[in-house]
Amino acid sequence: MSAEYLAMSLTAFINTSIRRKLLSIIAGMLLLVLAVMGTAEWQLLRIENLSSQAVPRSAQMKAMQDLVAETSALDSGIERFLLMRSRMEQDELLRGFNAFRWQLARFRQANAIGAIGNPTLLKIEERAAALTAPLSILLGRDPMTLQSRELNETTKGIYAELAAIKQLEQKWSSEALGKFRSDGEALNQIIDATNTQFLFLAAVALGVMGLAGVFIVRSVARPIQALAMTAHDIAAGRREARAAIVANDEIGQLAHTFNLMNDRLGDMIRSLEERMIELRRSEESYRDIFDSSGD
Repeated sequence: MSAEYLAMSLTAFINTSIRRKLLSIIAGMLLLVLAVMGTAEWQLLRIENLSSQAVPRSAQMKAMQDLVAETSALDSGIERFLLMRSRMEQDELLRGFNAFRWQLARFRQANAIGAIGNPTLLKIEERAAALTAPLSILLGRDPMTLQSRELNETTKGIYAELAAIKQLEQKWSSEALGKFRSDGEALNQIIDATNTQFLFLAAVALGVMGLAGVFIVRSVARPIQALAMTAHDIAAGRREARAAIVANDEIGQLAHTFNLMNDRLGDMIRSLEERMIELRRSEESYRDIFDSSGD
């Protein structure tokens, strides 16, 4: 059984009843509404997914900004310590290093969910661990006892690790910014696609409503109007008038029944006219006989 045969059978089945035609239009409009609702739901889910990713990424960006600030503060503390080489600056350097490690732990926690760059985070942690050894030399000894050569080598190692950490922080920030831009572009695309889809579906809905109006006019209003005009013609004495049968639905059956009724009515009128003629003839015949008998 081909699809063309099924389509023809379905069309014939629908065309035999106005109620089926109306129900098919209503069903089509309901399907259109469901399509609109389904499309809107799908787009909302995509927006919700992007929004759910934006929240942890915002926390990650805030944690990275704080980590960058602590890294800069640690760099400044090292410079002040090397310049002053006092116990007070050594204590400040220790507090700065502890603050840096605490902020690194916060950054690690923020990256635990929906991490943007875990490989970069691991490298930052490796560099921070490597920074501990040379800083321990500065923090664990009396500043005045440090030899120049030892101090230079230690400082060189510290600045190398800090430079690597800053570079990794910048790399992570670039990756995060790229993700934010990508999410923003995806969100704009979703909004544009949603607007286009709604405009298209609105145009389709208007088209369906227009076709429904045309169908109601052609299938219901015009046939009933034509049937009323035929009845008016018959009432005016034009008994030859007939209702046009344009479809095999209820209105077509009504027009067929109306034509049968008109035919039977015409037969009855002709029969009455014939009987009236016979009665006149009989009357004239009786009158002639009566006149003849009077003479």
